[in-house]
Amino acid sequence: MLAYRHAFHAGNPGDLLKHWVFSEALALLNQKEKPWCAFDTHAGAGVYALTQRIGGRLPEEWRDGVGRFWAAQAEAPAAFATFRSILNAFNPDGTMTVYPGSPAIARFLMRADLPDRLYCFERHPTDGEALRQLFARDPRVSVTLADGWQAAVKRMPPPVRRGIVFVDPSYEGAKDYGAVVPFVREVRRRFPQAVVMVWYPLLKRYEVPILVRRLRNVLPEDHLWVELAVTAPPKSGWGMYGSGLVVLQPPYGLHERLQEGLTWLHGLLAQPNAPEPRVESRTR
Repeated sequence: MLAYRHAFHAGNPGDLLKHWVFSEALALLNQKEKPWCAFDTHAGAGVYALTQRIGGRLPEEWRDGVGRFWAAQAEAPAAFATFRSILNAFNPDGTMTVYPGSPAIARFLMRADLPDRLYCFERHPTDGEALRQLFARDPRVSVTLADGWQAAVKRMPPPVRRGIVFVDPSYEGAKDYGAVVPFVREVRRRFPQAVVMVWYPLLKRYEVPILVRRLRNVLPEDHLWVELAVTAPPKSGWGMYGSGLVVLQPPYGLHERLQEGLTWLHGLLAQPNAPEPRVESRTR
């Protein structure tokens, strides 16, 4: 697990889906003049330089994800307005060279006049130290170099009882698949008011349908479920062909934004043989 470096995958189609939804959820929370807190269980390095070599090679996956979005953003629906503003703020010269991860997105959307808070957890020592340096002088951001599965729940419930828990493990090993549902159960016990977002890859692995089935057993009535495939499921092999995102207790209005933007995003990213995107919504 400690060999995983998200920098190689930053800005790929899976990132684009989850970070778009994450940014829109936070933007909806910002519509009320009440503070929020965000928990990022697998925060990574925070920001990623797309032109920087890592282990002798450049990141490339972003070209089929945020690279396509960047080139077509002028045609993007209004549902992408927040995400567009974030990308442009991190790339002010008009060239896509920096990709903001979930901690950077959350920090960008925190409001100066309200005590919004961000709690980040990262196990990888190199990425964790980069994240700590990124927020070293920011008193409203907490960075913990530890396994987010255990460390995040120890900080719950937070002083601010309004917020979002972003669950985005690497799924490089089988442990992550088994950890998701127990973690979600514990979050709902300790922080029942929270919006909980769980991202997962679409892979030809037996753990994926098991995870999906187990997640269904813990869903409240109020939830959103999105899947976006960019290629057809492979007949053999282990390549990721898309990703899914489950949102428990989504902010009001998120479903409408996803409906507005998902078809456009599918048309931008998907190959002709990819399945249609799926949005499932249940409300109280």
